[in-house]
Amino acid sequence: MRADIKTKWVAALRSGEYEQTGGMLRSNNGYCCLGVLCDLYAKETGMKWWEGGGKYAMHGNDTMLPHEVRAWAHLADEFGAYVEVETDEGGATYPPYLANPSLTELNDSWAYNFKMIADVIEQQL
Repeated sequence: MRADIKTKWVAALRSGEYEQTGGMLRSNNGYCCLGVLCDLYAKETGMKWWEGGGKYAMHGNDTMLPHEVRAWAHLADEFGAYVEVETDEGGATYPPYLANPSLTELNDSWAYNFKMIADVIEQQL
Protein backbone atom coordinates (compact mmCIF):
# COMPACT_ATOMS: atom_id res chain seq x y z
CA MET A 1 0.00 0.00 0.00
CA ARG A 2 1.20 3.50 -0.75
CA ALA A 3 2.49 5.04 2.47
CA ASP A 4 1.03 8.51 1.81
CA ILE A 5 -2.45 7.12 1.20
CA LYS A 6 -2.19 4.81 4.20
CA THR A 7 -1.42 7.82 6.41
CA LYS A 8 -4.40 9.78 5.05
CA TRP A 9 -6.74 6.77 5.33
CA VAL A 10 -5.80 6.00 8.93
CA ALA A 11 -6.21 9.68 9.85
CA ALA A 12 -9.63 9.84 8.16
CA LEU A 13 -10.83 6.71 9.96
CA ARG A 14 -9.77 8.16 13.31
CA SER A 15 -11.04 11.69 12.60
CA GLY A 16 -14.67 11.17 13.58
CA GLU A 17 -15.66 12.84 10.28
CA TYR A 18 -17.14 9.63 8.87
CA GLU A 19 -20.10 7.66 10.23
CA GLN A 20 -19.67 3.91 9.89
CA THR A 21 -22.02 1.59 8.05
CA GLY A 22 -21.72 -1.88 6.56
CA GLY A 23 -22.70 -3.89 3.52
CA MET A 24 -21.86 -1.18 1.00
CA LEU A 25 -19.19 1.39 0.33
CA ARG A 26 -21.46 4.30 1.18
CA SER A 27 -25.09 4.94 2.03
CA ASN A 28 -27.13 7.83 3.36
CA ASN A 29 -26.13 6.56 6.83
CA GLY A 30 -22.36 6.48 6.38
CA TYR A 31 -19.37 4.68 4.91
CA CYS A 32 -17.65 1.35 5.32
CA CYS A 33 -13.89 1.50 5.83
CA LEU A 34 -13.30 0.95 2.11
CA GLY A 35 -15.85 3.65 1.33
CA VAL A 36 -13.71 6.08 3.31
CA LEU A 37 -10.79 5.17 1.06
CA CYS A 38 -13.02 5.76 -1.98
CA ASP A 39 -13.97 9.16 -0.61
CA LEU A 40 -10.31 10.10 -0.21
CA TYR A 41 -9.75 8.97 -3.81
CA ALA A 42 -12.72 11.10 -4.94
CA LYS A 43 -11.38 14.17 -3.17
CA GLU A 44 -7.88 13.71 -4.61
CA THR A 45 -8.89 12.87 -8.19
CA GLY A 46 -12.09 14.87 -8.59
CA MET A 47 -14.12 11.69 -9.18
CA LYS A 48 -17.75 11.99 -8.13
CA TRP A 49 -19.86 9.45 -6.27
CA TRP A 50 -22.88 8.21 -8.21
CA GLU A 51 -26.01 8.28 -6.01
CA GLY A 52 -29.26 6.40 -6.52
CA GLY A 53 -31.90 5.24 -4.07
CA GLY A 54 -29.81 5.96 -0.99
CA LYS A 55 -26.86 3.94 -2.30
CA TYR A 56 -23.66 5.35 -3.68
CA ALA A 57 -21.24 3.86 -6.19
CA MET A 58 -17.73 4.65 -7.33
CA HIS A 59 -16.70 3.48 -10.82
CA GLY A 60 -19.83 1.31 -10.92
CA ASN A 61 -19.17 -0.46 -7.61
CA ASP A 62 -21.28 -0.03 -4.52
CA THR A 63 -20.06 -2.95 -2.37
CA MET A 64 -16.49 -3.71 -3.47
CA LEU A 65 -13.44 -1.51 -3.90
CA PRO A 66 -13.22 -0.44 -7.55
CA HIS A 67 -10.14 -1.44 -9.52
CA GLU A 68 -9.25 2.23 -10.05
CA VAL A 69 -9.16 2.88 -6.30
CA ARG A 70 -7.21 -0.33 -5.65
CA ALA A 71 -4.61 0.66 -8.25
CA TRP A 72 -4.38 4.20 -6.85
CA ALA A 73 -3.82 2.92 -3.29
CA HIS A 74 -1.84 -0.19 -4.32
CA LEU A 75 -4.14 -2.62 -2.47
CA ALA A 76 -4.09 -6.34 -3.22
CA ASP A 77 -7.80 -6.94 -3.74
CA GLU A 78 -11.30 -5.49 -3.67
CA PHE A 79 -12.01 -6.57 -0.07
CA GLY A 80 -8.96 -5.06 1.60
CA ALA A 81 -7.13 -8.32 2.33
CA TYR A 82 -4.50 -7.59 4.93
CA VAL A 83 -2.71 -10.79 5.95
CA GLU A 84 -1.93 -14.06 4.31
CA VAL A 85 -3.74 -17.02 5.82
CA GLU A 86 -1.48 -19.75 7.15
CA THR A 87 -2.61 -23.36 7.44
CA ASP A 88 -1.27 -25.81 10.01
CA GLU A 89 -0.71 -29.54 9.44
CA GLY A 90 -4.31 -30.32 10.39
CA GLY A 91 -5.73 -27.83 7.90
CA ALA A 92 -6.73 -25.18 10.46
CA THR A 93 -6.26 -21.60 9.34
CA TYR A 94 -4.59 -18.80 11.27
CA PRO A 95 -5.77 -16.42 12.41
CA PRO A 96 -8.38 -19.05 13.33
CA TYR A 97 -11.37 -16.69 13.42
CA LEU A 98 -10.86 -15.40 9.88
CA ALA A 99 -10.82 -17.71 6.88
CA ASN A 100 -10.17 -14.79 4.52
CA PRO A 101 -9.01 -11.85 6.62
CA SER A 102 -10.11 -8.61 5.05
CA LEU A 103 -11.06 -5.13 6.12
CA THR A 104 -14.53 -5.75 4.69
CA GLU A 105 -14.97 -8.70 7.04
CA LEU A 106 -13.80 -6.69 10.04
CA ASN A 107 -16.14 -3.82 9.14
CA ASP A 108 -19.22 -5.88 8.26
CA SER A 109 -19.03 -9.17 10.17
CA TRP A 110 -16.81 -8.51 13.19
CA ALA A 111 -18.15 -5.04 14.01
CA TYR A 112 -14.72 -3.45 14.33
CA ASN A 113 -15.10 0.30 14.65
CA PHE A 114 -13.07 2.65 12.47
CA LYS A 115 -10.39 3.19 15.12
CA MET A 116 -9.86 -0.57 15.43
CA ILE A 117 -9.70 -0.91 11.65
CA ALA A 118 -7.20 1.97 11.50
CA ASP A 119 -4.98 0.00 13.91
CA VAL A 120 -5.15 -3.05 11.64
CA ILE A 121 -4.26 -0.94 8.59
CA GLU A 122 -1.27 0.57 10.42
CA GLN A 123 0.00 -2.82 11.55
CA GLN A 124 -0.81 -5.03 8.54
CA LEU A 125 -0.72 -2.95 5.36
